[in-house]
Amino acid sequence: MVGIRRANAGPGDQNYITRPNQLPSIEEWVAQKDKFRAVGHGVPMMLPQIERSSPVLETLFQDVLEPEISRVLYCNYIAYYSARLGAWRAKGVGEVCHTILICTNDTNPSSWKAAAKEILSVFQKELPTSFTGKIQVEIQNERLMYNDVSHVLPNNPALLRCLEGIQPGVAEAVRASLESCWSSIAYHTLVPNGFPPETMGRYAVIVSCHSGSREDFKAAEDHILEILDKVPFDIYLEFSPGEISFLRGNDGPRFLPNITEPPVNGASISVAGNYVEPGSLGGWVWLNIPHKDIRMRCALTCYHVVRSMDDTTAAHTDINGVVPDDPRGRTVAEYPAACDAAYTMKVLINVPPRDHPNEHNIESQFNVLSGRMVDPVIGRVIFASGGRVRDSTRVDWALILSPGTFVANKPPPVSTFGPFSLPPCGSYFADGESRVKSFGQVKCGDWVAKFGRTSETTSGVINRLYREVRWPSGMRSFEMEVLSPDGDFSRPGDSGSMVINSKGEFVGLVLARDSSAPFGATYITPISLIQSDIKERTGGGFLSLDCDDSWFVTA
Repeated sequence: MVGIRRANAGPGDQNYITRPNQLPSIEEWVAQKDKFRAVGHGVPMMLPQIERSSPVLETLFQDVLEPEISRVLYCNYIAYYSARLGAWRAKGVGEVCHTILICTNDTNPSSWKAAAKEILSVFQKELPTSFTGKIQVEIQNERLMYNDVSHVLPNNPALLRCLEGIQPGVAEAVRASLESCWSSIAYHTLVPNGFPPETMGRYAVIVSCHSGSREDFKAAEDHILEILDKVPFDIYLEFSPGEISFLRGNDGPRFLPNITEPPVNGASISVAGNYVEPGSLGGWVWLNIPHKDIRMRCALTCYHVVRSMDDTTAAHTDINGVVPDDPRGRTVAEYPAACDAAYTMKVLINVPPRDHPNEHNIESQFNVLSGRMVDPVIGRVIFASGGRVRDSTRVDWALILSPGTFVANKPPPVSTFGPFSLPPCGSYFADGESRVKSFGQVKCGDWVAKFGRTSETTSGVINRLYREVRWPSGMRSFEMEVLSPDGDFSRPGDSGSMVINSKGEFVGLVLARDSSAPFGATYITPISLIQSDIKERTGGGFLSLDCDDSWFVTA
């Protein structure tokens, strides 16, 4: 068996890279491998999410551009079945690019780029003089273009042993060839998007590199393929642009449709003074420190969600964590997050007060939110991990002393899941009255779910091999990752969300995300790792979900 790469473009191919004196960017390198996508300039947008364009551009498209599109495609012998205008954003974030998408079933793409350039020129010429945005034209064969998504590796012991065996060699080759730009190394099953989960896929090593990075990617492929050629399975090699990011919200405020008192699992929270980066409240736990006769009711979330806004303080707590006898890093947590509270209040104020079907609910939400905005504080951080690596995995947790909000933890009810999102055989059956009663061990291959501030209820499966991650700081770790084949398991703002398994046990916290796939991988911190870290940092302390008086001495 051999390592396999997708073919690189050659002279005469529309995406062939023709600059011999400059290394290609990662985006150019990936684009040149896909001959069934052609654009008017630059490279095709990676992982676009499409919205409606403005009415002005829609009218221009229908009245002026559609006839020109038909003419240009006819002259270039391209048969097409649809052309539409949309506002594209890469992964749903960043600047909008108004893009004309032309879909064809043609299998000869030799004239696509020339046609796309000509249509783009017409588009540019017809734009209103006041228009200042970006535009693009893309021609694609959706059936033949590269459009794979990541699924977890199968429960195949021989395959897993093989991949575990080559991990050190692959990592060494990546570091030697791409030291300046790689961000993660993953081992997935690749399946065409839209195919059922049971589809037989391709086993692949996926090397993610920072957006815009330039390297000799062909030499890197050659180096890695030397290792893959030695294994008894066909293993594909894919490079992809990808960034590792914590899941604090950085894509704008969110309307909160159901503000409760007290907050619930997954509620929007932030540090006092942080108006742009909300996160999620994980769950409520008892912190027990037997040798000090201490027990405290706390809210658990990620450290980076409640990290100090002061750079000097944050630099200290990143390394040393937050401890009770040091005031540094003892930030104040607020619910809801200030940005979400202000945005939600603005929406509620502008809702017509009369003759609205939800008038009573709107008034109730307004009253609850008004009270929360007067006094949003839910507690102060008393313990936190900082940003460290323990047992080769990043630890990132914080405890907020919050007795006034302490309630039972609730798993997301079955009714909130999408179609085909539940585990097989009806093993998960939580309803609105269910409670999370215990912690659990999370294992590779497990089904997991969460409720977070942004993406609310989602589910996925733990991949059967850990992912090697190089964080923006340069720190390296191996992370447990969740893959969801039909959507994102998490979005910005979901950091700190409680993760549960099919038994309804509390098994971890949402930590970060990799943006290299259509449905990005989510990294989670197992609760067992958090418990071990707390035990070490407190001299024998531990978390519990119920109040256990058996060890408590002081009345």
